[in-house]
Amino acid sequence: MKKKVVLIGDFAVGKTSLIRRFVDDQFSDDYLTTIGVKISTKKMKHDELELDLILWDIQGKSSIMDFPKNYLVGADYSLLVGDLMRTQTLEHLEEYKLMIENYTAKSKVLLALNKSDLMASEDLKETTSSRFVNKLGCEWFYTSAQSGHNVRELFSRFMEIDFSC
Repeated sequence: MKKKVVLIGDFAVGKTSLIRRFVDDQFSDDYLTTIGVKISTKKMKHDELELDLILWDIQGKSSIMDFPKNYLVGADYSLLVGDLMRTQTLEHLEEYKLMIENYTAKSKVLLALNKSDLMASEDLKETTSSRFVNKLGCEWFYTSAQSGHNVRELFSRFMEIDFSC
């Protein structure tokens, strides 16, 4: 079974790094801008079932108006990614979620609050109780592509959602 996953968020929030950590278990501090879309794949198993995740790393934008909406077509899952160190990236997540709902009604949405390794735990609590996260109404994970914290759990959650229905 094949499932399309789109990663959506502003530029430099860590979409490429999350994919690289998940697919290759690697991390690099070098920032490489994604141009257009980069597609990766990862096989996962759940009990006896195998799932091929087709990961669409969509270039980040500073404005949702510039976002290439045609990349969303056929998405089974959507992963919203925000950078905990840059509040404005969290402010844009609601707009991205509305865009997903308009273009891919069936897409299951999760939220990655990335770069959690760079924040103190008391600051993390404040961020998750913020209006940005609560307003979205979707399941979220603190992630760190650098340390790998919650990256596998995040992507595995899509599989759990799919096979629990």
